[in-house]
Amino acid sequence: IAPDNPYYPLKVTTTLDLRVQRGVESLLDRFGIRQGAVVVLDAENADVIAMASRPDYDPYDVDPEDGRWNNRALKAIAPGSVFKTVVAAAALEEGVARPDETFHCDGTLGQYGFTCWLKSGHGHLTFEEAFAESCNIVFAQVVRRLTGAQVQSYAQKLGLIGKIGWAEGEGAARWEQFDAEEVGRTFVGDRPSEDDGVLVQTAIGQRDVRITPLQAANMVVTLLNGGEVASPRVVKDVRYRNGAIVRSFPERTLVERGEGISGRTGKRITRWMEEVVEFGTGVSLQSAKWKLAGKSGTAETTYAGKPAVNQWFVGFGPAERPRYAVAVVAENVPENDMNRAVAVFRGVMDMLAEMK
Repeated sequence: IAPDNPYYPLKVTTTLDLRVQRGVESLLDRFGIRQGAVVVLDAENADVIAMASRPDYDPYDVDPEDGRWNNRALKAIAPGSVFKTVVAAAALEEGVARPDETFHCDGTLGQYGFTCWLKSGHGHLTFEEAFAESCNIVFAQVVRRLTGAQVQSYAQKLGLIGKIGWAEGEGAARWEQFDAEEVGRTFVGDRPSEDDGVLVQTAIGQRDVRITPLQAANMVVTLLNGGEVASPRVVKDVRYRNGAIVRSFPERTLVERGEGISGRTGKRITRWMEEVVEFGTGVSLQSAKWKLAGKSGTAETTYAGKPAVNQWFVGFGPAERPRYAVAVVAENVPENDMNRAVAVFRGVMDMLAEMK
């Protein structure tokens, strides 16, 4: 630390875009998200362009015990219908359901108290339409054609199991891109369940399913890149004061192309994500500056002893030539409250469009 020391302090080169980061922070506050996160990734290589978490904290007065210090972009929570993306990929890859196969939803499964979010039911609809409309009943019927082991396998292929952040080494020599990144899971203990009741709840991202917003955004990158799962990074290198490199962090792949889902399935699901906006649960995004695509999710939870939900929206834009993958989650929102996740997703995408 001496003035004439040419090596210290160290410099850290990040992947972040300061303008985008500041814009995302502002949007979280503007839409009143008290608990939640936004992750913006480069759609090509999964580099972190922005990552913001609420509640915020004072970096000059850190109290790890008050919970504000936690980076909620790295916390694993129930994803709700975002997880239907996994079931859709598994069903298509395993050939157990065709996109044009017709199902019927009358609002209830008739077991386990399992219902659709649309209480009156969707009536007759295809598997493809069920994804856009996020029909619980259809996905419960489809997951019954799969095993728990298959569902877990495709969650792994989409980067939703374990940690995904760039990391290497052991002990004091270990380098990690993200502090306190939590692990994603499909079943408790990573032991697939074949219980019918467990499977139908798993199909809609409830029960024991947990993923992080970082994983959700990275899943979108995976779909856009033919099934190749990248390991996100937020730091490119660490340098001495004189510019010499201490350590560099090259792009890294967790699941190679050809070992995960097929490029054909990736393209089909990203097209289905466009239909979510065209006629499904994301129609409010049609007036955005870019044509967008994505998947909504609402996970039931409790907060302060009262029913609440985690609102999700994950997707990409512009749809014609994707540049960014974005995941937004608003946690512990009162039931029937406005969809803050969709509003922030649009705000982020509009901001990126304006910056172009």
